[in-house]
Amino acid sequence: MPPGLEENIILDLEEEDPVLVEWHKSSLDERLGVVFFTSRTRVVVDLVESGSPADELGIYPGQQLLSVNGTMVKSAERAIKLLSTRAKVVQLKLVQPAPKARAGNTVKTVVWAVSWMMINYRRDFIACLLLMAYNIVVISTLPILKQFLFETALPRFLTSGIDLCLIDMITTLVIIGVTTLLHCQTQYMLDLNKMDGAGFVPLMQRRLTMHITTLPQRILDQANEIALLAMIQEDVVVLDRVISAFFDLTIGSLTLLCLLPILATLSGELTCIIALAVPVFLSMQLRLGAFTAKAAEMLRDAEALFMRLIEENLVYARTKARAYVVPHQCFENRAIEYLSSFLAPSETAWFGAVDE
Repeated sequence: MPPGLEENIILDLEEEDPVLVEWHKSSLDERLGVVFFTSRTRVVVDLVESGSPADELGIYPGQQLLSVNGTMVKSAERAIKLLSTRAKVVQLKLVQPAPKARAGNTVKTVVWAVSWMMINYRRDFIACLLLMAYNIVVISTLPILKQFLFETALPRFLTSGIDLCLIDMITTLVIIGVTTLLHCQTQYMLDLNKMDGAGFVPLMQRRLTMHITTLPQRILDQANEIALLAMIQEDVVVLDRVISAFFDLTIGSLTLLCLLPILATLSGELTCIIALAVPVFLSMQLRLGAFTAKAAEMLRDAEALFMRLIEENLVYARTKARAYVVPHQCFENRAIEYLSSFLAPSETAWFGAVDE
């Protein structure tokens, strides 16, 4: 199941370790055991015959146990106590915890983003860099053109009335108008070619779609197309935001560096005011870079993770899993007859066990 699906109802486990799940294979009879464990405790709750593959039951390593018969649990001991009751039906609610973002580094994020785009979208990325450079040049030269227009060309024409001064003024106005128009056009093209634009379908989405077509038809027939497309579209959007943040960070930083020396030649007072505001803008850019870095750390292995999740959802969507469980002392020699079917891939897995 997709990670973090039920993270809104996961208990705050700062004082108690979360109860996780793994499969344990017996060396004697090749049976599989459901193991609930924390960092301090490790308890085998159940044994399942090897005739039913573990993953068909919808239980995957790393899942967190949320509740037993609707009762929230915080420890493996509590889970054992609840499972050992004489209740007719035992329902286990499991969730795959969302991966925690490691502390990121802005420089590593920039390197990762640039390398990813150069490998997968070299031509588009170079085109974006050229558009960014043009926009930076236009933004940097517009103050000089406007200063020449209002402080040189226009006063000279008003005082002398010479045709050459009029030509200078008209030429400057035309240059400002054309560069502004081209600036708007290049900004549109830049937004179009960025990852969150409509210029192309992200490579990761194309790879995932191609991977889906290689699966057997019987699996594709069981798939929920809407949920599958939603997962591809929504999860990969995270990568789009990382690339977009990189563009915004680069344009903002380089524009500021180019404008400062130009403004220094025009107005010393204005330059001082902007220089005082630089730390504020710099802190905002670094904060944006920190968020980008955290997202990038989680996306290093995103393609492989998404492909695995898609295949798991396709294999087990809208199917029923049954398994016969052998007696175990944790259940006081009572056997579970079957595990009920789990829900759609976009929902939390539920499992029911009925006493003999």
